[in-house]
Formats: sequence, C-alpha cells, structure tokens
Amino acid sequence: MDDELMGQLIRFVSSHEIGHTLGLMHNFGASSTVPVANLRNKAWVEEHGHTPSIMDYARFNYVAQPEDHISEKGIFPRIGDYDKWAIEWGYKLIPDAKTAAEEKPILNKWLVNKLASGKQYFYGSQLNPITNDFPIGSNDPRDQSEDLGDDAMLASSYGIKNLKRVEPNLMTWLKKPGESYDRVAAAYSELVTEYSRFMGHVSKNIGGIYETPKTVEQPGPAYLIEDKGKQKRAMAFLQQQLFATPYWLMDNKLYSVSQTNFTMVTNVQQMVLLSLLSAPKISLLLREENSYPGKTYTAVEMLNDLRRGVFSELMANKPVSVHRRSLQKAYVEGVINLLDPKTAVGYSDALSIAKAHARMLEAELKKASHTSGSITRDHFIDLTERLDLALHPKS
Repeated sequence: MDDELMGQLIRFVSSHEIGHTLGLMHNFGASSTVPVANLRNKAWVEEHGHTPSIMDYARFNYVAQPEDHISEKGIFPRIGDYDKWAIEWGYKLIPDAKTAAEEKPILNKWLVNKLASGKQYFYGSQLNPITNDFPIGSNDPRDQSEDLGDDAMLASSYGIKNLKRVEPNLMTWLKKPGESYDRVAAAYSELVTEYSRFMGHVSKNIGGIYETPKTVEQPGPAYLIEDKGKQKRAMAFLQQQLFATPYWLMDNKLYSVSQTNFTMVTNVQQMVLLSLLSAPKISLLLREENSYPGKTYTAVEMLNDLRRGVFSELMANKPVSVHRRSLQKAYVEGVINLLDPKTAVGYSDALSIAKAHARMLEAELKKASHTSGSITRDHFIDLTERLDLALHPKS
C-alpha cells in the first residue's frame, strides 16, 4: 500500500491505543448504534464514520458494496462522537466541585443527559474477551468485537458478498514469480477467519440479552431479551450460510498447491454447531424462558429448528453429502454430550429436554435408515446406534 494510505491506517490504530493511555476502555457496542442501511449510504457514512468510537473493534466497513462508491472516509474508523464525549466526561474541569464526591452527582447528570440526546453515546461493555474469534462472557449481541451495524444477519450477508468477490481472485492478486503460494494460503486463512467472525456475530443473537447499565434516573429496562423473531432469523441465517455446505469457500486449485484445505471451513461449522448444542446455551434459553414466559425463543424451539435444518435430508428423503454427513455426526455427538448428567446445570430442565430431543432424532433416523441409499443408510444406522447407546447405556 502507498505511504499515504498506510499513514491513514497507522493513524487510526495509534489513535485507538492512545485512547487507552488516556483511560478509555474498549467500546464494543458503539458500532451497534449504526443502522446497517447507513453503512451503505455514501453521504452519511463519509460524514459520520461507520462507528461512533475509535475504541470499538470495527476496523473496516465490510458492509459497503462496490456500487455504493464509498471513499476511504467511510471505510476505516476515526475518532468519533463517543470518544470526544468520553474525554470530556473524564477530563473537563468542574470548578465548583472541591472533591471527587462533589463531582459525582454532576458527572452523573452529564451522563444521563448525554445518553438521552443520542444513541451514539452508548457504551457497550467490554466484558467480552476474544477466544478463537468467538466472543464469550456478556450475552449482549451488541457488544461484540469486529462486528458492524444493528443487524448482524444483514451486515454479515453484505460481508459474505464481499468475501465472495475476493476469494476467486486470491491466486491472481497475490501470487508472485519466484515465490510459493504461502501468501495466498495465508490470505485464504484470514478470509475464512473473517467468515468465522460473521457466524459468531450472528449466533450470539440466539439467547441474546441486552445489558444496559443504568442509574435510577434513567428510564427503561436495564435488561431486555433479544426479539424472538430476530433470534429465529439468526438460526435461518446459520442454516443457509453455514450449515448448508458453503462450497464457494472450496478452492481446490489453491488446496492443490498449498497446505490449506476445506477443514478450516468445516471447523467453523462444528464450532458454531456445538456452541448451540451446549449446556450453557440451553441453560441460558431456559433461564430466559422462565423469566419471560411466552416471549422467548425457547430451548425446545431452538433445538427443533436446528435439527430440521441440519437434518433436512431426513424430511426430503434425499442422500446426504460427505460434508453434511460429517456435520450430522458432530450434531449427534453434541446431543450425546448433553445427555451427560454432569453437563446439566442445577435442577433445570436441560437434561430432560436433551433426552427428549435425542429420542425424537433417534426415531427419525431409524425410520429414514430403511429407505435411503447405501452410504446414507449406513450413516443413519450409525447415528441411530450412537444415540441408542447414549440413551440406554449398557452396564
């Protein structure tokens, strides 16, 4: 990259780090205050930036599409409204206050008034450490690193469109005479990692809880569950973009000249799948169902939607491809792990629900194993036997 562009990139990274030296923490929720449509609006995003805070992890506007003709001003971050406000709150002199105790009510009043004036001043908790690119900790889907916009499904759809533009060109753009394909392979690995981030952003909507710390002077709830319809949209997105084999990421030409392979992609599938088929996720959904009866995406609904998508061949009486067989095996192993009483939390219904789900799946697999083709039939028989052994362990 040329020096001018590289200078701009260094400027935004160093601004973030200097923000830390001034006492600012990560604001992973800042970008969630921007409607996805604004990220494609050239005039808006070039004026305001794609996140209100340089302290967010929102390095590039991956939502923007080529036809939007957005310049560099709307592609990478800058110091924003939140940052200026945070510095003012932390450093502005209050001459009438003689002690820290006297400053506190004044600072609180500033805070309440500023938050009421615009959502761009929202602080999204950083209680969300990054582990293998899948944030853990807070259950708030707004507080995620490397995400953009107020709708992870829509934003990630645009992101995937851009990845689909990039991937077929990697070998053309990055190969150099006299060199191996290592640079291309490294770029492909980063591309799959970005794809993995999109899936993590979406999956966190399932069971999501908005956590907005408030003082008693501020109206509205401090805790609010994610809209049920949005959670079901997240599940539909994962079925379409992840669990249905993403063949567009299969680059056999690159695989033949480098150490990369499609396992990187199937690992993402299994990671997300097993996060949904985990005791913590089931327990979270159960807690929400108990706290907000009739309003939540229940554990039973989530598991049934997940099963219907991952095992769609059962309903359609179709053969199962090798990649889908691998995914279905991972699914069954995830269910079997849920049957371990040690994974059940307290006296919740998690184990009961897991057993009922396993029995339902076993019955469907047993029925389908009589009608399908050879390798698919063997696959279904294998899964049936695994579930039967887990449900009826032999002494």
